[in-house]
Amino acid sequence: MIDARCDVLLREMRDATRDALKFAGNASGEDFLADDLLQNAVAMTLVRVGEAATKISHDYPAFIDNHPETRWASMRGLRNAIAHAYHDVDFVILWRIVADHLPALLTQLDAILDAPGR
Repeated sequence: MIDARCDVLLREMRDATRDALKFAGNASGEDFLADDLLQNAVAMTLVRVGEAATKISHDYPAFIDNHPETRWASMRGLRNAIAHAYHDVDFVILWRIVADHLPALLTQLDAILDAPGR
């Protein structure tokens, strides 16, 4: 059973993931790299994802252990890189994360949040 605070954090992660995918829309990698506004919007959503993942990891370690398919440490690390070294963010890598990893993360979060008796 997920307690209310963990549920809120998971929903924040799902909402931010959806936002990043919505912002990216049908953009290509080239479109993303040419659009500072899009880069900033997506980066902020990934900070939100990582912040929630950090709180879940800290406060709910058993939950993290029960969901090893989710890349919790990677999300925390990305959040830290964006928040603390923004001028060094490699937007090519950020685009790959959006294109290659966020759809799977959204699927994982949907499965967690929609599981019966969670």
